[in-house]
Amino acid sequence: MHNEKVNVDFWIRLLSISTRLSFERARTRAIEEIDRYGDLIDPVEKITLARNCDVPEWLTPAYERICMRIKPLDLDEAKVVGMETAVLLGQAREAIRKRSIKDSPKHPPLKSRPNPLYDNIDPSLVTRTVKETFWRYTQGL
Repeated sequence: MHNEKVNVDFWIRLLSISTRLSFERARTRAIEEIDRYGDLIDPVEKITLARNCDVPEWLTPAYERICMRIKPLDLDEAKVVGMETAVLLGQAREAIRKRSIKDSPKHPPLKSRPNPLYDNIDPSLVTRTVKETFWRYTQGL
């Protein structure tokens, strides 16, 4: 685990430098290597990297991971992602949970469950909801 963290930190630094200096081959390699680490990188950090290093394809999966985790954004994370993204993530999380509860009659009402559906959320619902939420915002609707 320690070696993986050291390696991913190296690739993150290389991505940052290669983006600033427009070293496309190094940048492409860094993106490929970072992609191999998957969930090792915190989703809030991945959002920051995606924005700072112009890797927009990392945004939706990072948003999805935040929507699927039990813990909502904390104040520090909300400051990092920004108010608009934090609000949209909150809206997406709420929509996912409402749809999951509505579509899942086998579960008792929300009030009787301390952690409803977190392990049973349909990933396709998360993807669809995140895209709808963020697309609607970017289209000004």
